[in-house]
Amino acid sequence: MYETVQSPYQPLLSDLAYKYNYLIAALMVVLIVLFAAWLYFTLQRQKYLELLEAKNMELETAAKQALAASEAKSSFLSRMSHEIRTPLNAILGFTRLALQPDKQNLRNEYLQKISYSSELLLGIVNDVLDMSAIENQKLKLDNSPFKLSQVLRELQSLYSVQCREKNIRFSLNREAFKHDILLGDSLRLQQILSNLLSNAVKFTAADGQITLDVTQRQADSAAQTVLTMVVTDTGCGMSEQMLAQVFQPFEQEDGSTARKYGGSGLGLSIVKYLVELMGGSISVNSAKGKGSTFTVQLTLPYAEEFAEKDSITAEQNLHGLHLLLAEDNPLNQELCLELLKSRGISSDCAVNGKEALELFTNSAPGTYALILMDIQMPVLDGYQTTQAIRSSTHPQAQTIPIISLSADAFTEDIRRAYASGMNDHVSKPIVPEELFAAITRVLKTLN
Repeated sequence: MYETVQSPYQPLLSDLAYKYNYLIAALMVVLIVLFAAWLYFTLQRQKYLELLEAKNMELETAAKQALAASEAKSSFLSRMSHEIRTPLNAILGFTRLALQPDKQNLRNEYLQKISYSSELLLGIVNDVLDMSAIENQKLKLDNSPFKLSQVLRELQSLYSVQCREKNIRFSLNREAFKHDILLGDSLRLQQILSNLLSNAVKFTAADGQITLDVTQRQADSAAQTVLTMVVTDTGCGMSEQMLAQVFQPFEQEDGSTARKYGGSGLGLSIVKYLVELMGGSISVNSAKGKGSTFTVQLTLPYAEEFAEKDSITAEQNLHGLHLLLAEDNPLNQELCLELLKSRGISSDCAVNGKEALELFTNSAPGTYALILMDIQMPVLDGYQTTQAIRSSTHPQAQTIPIISLSADAFTEDIRRAYASGMNDHVSKPIVPEELFAAITRVLKTLN
């Protein structure tokens, strides 16, 4: 009799899966988590590498830009050394010649050349100071009523002469403005157009043409106008490479440009900053050998009233005035005293603010018609002295006109002068007509 032997049961994979389903599920979850973590960190690492590469490229670009800026500034300083020394050489050289006894018959000619070179040097210094103020964010705008037609008339008068001297045709095309009195900074507007016109004169050869076109249209706001000012010349023009960097500071086409035409290379960057500070725009079209066209658009508010500035005339008589001059520099003292004396004005001179304060407070009422006040002085500066005068018990403390005479010529400096109690401001280097006009203005307010 045979016995049946049952073979042992062999568990199937499905049996194992069923038996260990929780363990397998947990293992699968762990594997999925590990894969997700690997994938996440791989992607993060890839992003980090891409970000690192982008940062490295940014740093490399920044380094190149910094190097280019450093090279541009070094080139600029080298040019400035040349540009400053050139008029200085003429000033010192012709001064020495004018002092020679055997050159007396040529003295007037030498003095004219000294004056021209001094104006050239002043323009370069002004550009450098403006650029410094821009980089330090200290350049502020004035906001006063002005006549657009008057600004353009002054520009036309100046550049008609310059163009005539170079045998260049100059034309100013403008319509009869519906709104001639506007609100803004007329000096900065004049500076914008003056820089553009100066460049046009500089880079345009004889028999060329320079045009300034000014149009006006109504802005979206009923109380504003849009000015479009276009300066066109038939000069040497610019390459595409130069066009891309024309508004960058310290830039010129190449070394030969600086040698041939001179200049600081700052004018157009200052123009762009001023235009944008006024909320406007500037663009340029140019081609090498075919001239350039600069277009400026500004939106300015209308102004209702405009007070005409007093201009000094031969009929205005300042003879017999007695002033107090506060000035610590001996040469500036002598210059001011001689200028005043030429108009029959006598003066007492103080060499610092403390001495000026004492002279005024110890004087009898009516001794001084006004005070000319330097700003940078020892012991007490011009601001402190003015404030001390205004708070003194002298009968004229609140009424005596005080005019600031200062090389601090930025808008914020002028505002500070007014805030300290001064009545007017004349910038150094002193232009005699401006000084006498300021004296006339402040005396007129007393009548």
